[in-house]
Amino acid sequence: MQEFQNITLEEIKKLTFSKAYNIVCLNYDGENGINIFTEEDTKDCLEKDIVSFLELQKVKNKIEDIYRIYIFNENFMKTIFNFGNGEYRFNEVLDSDFENSYIKYIYSKNLKNTEKYVRLKVRVGTLTNSEREIFQYVGYTEGV
Repeated sequence: MQEFQNITLEEIKKLTFSKAYNIVCLNYDGENGINIFTEEDTKDCLEKDIVSFLELQKVKNKIEDIYRIYIFNENFMKTIFNFGNGEYRFNEVLDSDFENSYIKYIYSKNLKNTEKYVRLKVRVGTLTNSEREIFQYVGYTEGV
């Protein structure tokens, strides 16, 4: 597990992944400031970096305006924090960082269909060689 590691804006903009991922971008200042994309949305864009993917999805917020970005799938979760004044840091947890883990589901309203809920799949467990409990967003499952 990596915690609060420095990362530059240029490194964030160039992030690419070899497997489909979910991405959640939070900008509390803007209208429509929460943008959620699932593995289904990203699976055909793996050759594109994060900025190109967000532009393709017509996300109006620039990376430098976003407070927090969550990027995750079954194997990892990377959380990028914008502390302002050009300071960015990230946390990263891998599925291999867990000992004695289990899956939980968190229900929330579906933004696209307010009649339904979506389930966020979360891995919870103890950090390997530690007593500290950690979590990892894993993915979204079909709503109810």
